[in-house]
This record gives sequence, C-alpha cells and structure tokens, in this order.
Amino acid sequence: TAKAQGINIFHGTLSEAKAEAKKENKFLVIDCYTDWCGWCKFMVKNVFPVKEAGDFYNANFVFYEMNMEQGEGKDVARQYKLQMYPSFLFFDPDGAFVHYSFGASTTSPAFIKLGQTAMDSMHNCRGLAYRFFTGEHDTAFLKELIKTIAYYADPKITEKALLAYWASIPENQIIEKDNWDMWKYYEADINSIAFNYIYSHQAEFLARYHEKGDSNIVYYKAAIAIKDAADAKDKSTFIKAKQIALLSNDRQIRYMVCTNEFLFSL
Repeated sequence: TAKAQGINIFHGTLSEAKAEAKKENKFLVIDCYTDWCGWCKFMVKNVFPVKEAGDFYNANFVFYEMNMEQGEGKDVARQYKLQMYPSFLFFDPDGAFVHYSFGASTTSPAFIKLGQTAMDSMHNCRGLAYRFFTGEHDTAFLKELIKTIAYYADPKITEKALLAYWASIPENQIIEKDNWDMWKYYEADINSIAFNYIYSHQAEFLARYHEKGDSNIVYYKAAIAIKDAADAKDKSTFIKAKQIALLSNDRQIRYMVCTNEFLFSL
C-alpha cells in the first residue's frame, strides 16, 4: 500500500471500485500485478508513494490493485488478454474501457503522463481507434495509433492500421530506422508490403540496423505466421511461411516450423 502522501489505494471489490469511481465522477485504473513481478514491486516502492503521483491520481482516479493470479483477477486477465505485468487498465467514470498500458513507469512523471493520456479522449486507446475508423489515416497519426494500441485487446485494429501505414510509405523509405522499428516490433503479416520489401533487402537492413537476434527475425516472423495460417486454414500463406522459415538454420525456428506445421494437418 502506498504511503499517505502518495496514491490512495481503494480497498474493496472491483464492482465497489467501479461504483466509487462513478459516484466521485473519476476515472478508474486497475493496477494488474502478480506476486512474482519485480517491476510491480518497484512501482509500489518507488512510484506510488511519490507525492506528485498521489496528487494527480487521487484527484482524478480511483486506484485499484488486483492480483492477476488470484480470484477475480484471473477472469480480468483472460478478458483483457493480459500476459505482461504490470499492466494498467483504465475506465471512464461510467465504467467504459478507454485505455491499456503494460510495463512499469520508472518515474512518477512518466506514470502521471500515462494517466493523462488515459483521460485524453483524443489520444487514449478508445479515442485513437475511433479516429481511425472515422477516416483519420495520416502517417503521423497511424504511427501514434500503432505504437499505442499494438498490445490492445483487439489485434484487428493494429492489423488494419499497419496496412494503411505501409500503403502511405514509399518503398524506398521503408529502410528508414523508424520504419524498420515499426516493422520489427509490430508487423506480423508476412504478406505485407513491408515484409516483402525487407525480405528482399535483408542484407541492406541488417548492415544498417543489426542487433543481436535480428539476423533471424524474418524467419522467426515466418515461423509464427505458420501457426496463424494453420489456424485460418490459409494454404498459400502457410506454404510461403514454411518456405521462408526453413531457410534458417536456427534450431528454435525449425522446431517452431515442425510444431506449427502439425497444426495445419489437424
């Protein structure tokens, strides 16, 4: 529990926390943690007790802690497909889900900025998704959207945003560092414009941006795509993914090919 000068933790059930947020006309934030999560403990010790964090969150939020491996937390983790901790789920005063973020904020200003984003109807996950589906597709906006909602509960939004993003980028600009990072961290579609371009120019990309593990990243993405193709019974993507993945001599990737190929036959 945070110190008195820091963030006040609401004690009760989740439904009671939601009712309290509605009563006080505040946003609700759920701190999703586990007992084994080191960064969760870091924030409890170093961020939640800070006065500035307390001033901001106490004024604007009902703050609720929930263990994702106990009781109701298990249901919440399944509902929002949580796999990394700490994760933070934000809801407006009426209880509607508006924003999601995973990973620790290492300073109180960073955690305050996260809360401000969650309250911003133009830049939280819900607001960005609304802007996208109502036709806002300029490159800067798409970049913000993808980086913000990449691990959001609905991956279809990210897929559609990436499709629009690559369509807006000339091929000869894909090699720029920011676009390489966009592809590296967010793209999963091996039929995308960016994947096909990078696959055809691997040596050039790796010469510029090589980091540990990057030499197999194309093949790793292809191995993962085998499972997605198997789930969708997409034979053409399955064949393409397998052919690309098997060009790697990495034992883990070849094991993934064998495992995921089996799924296609089921």
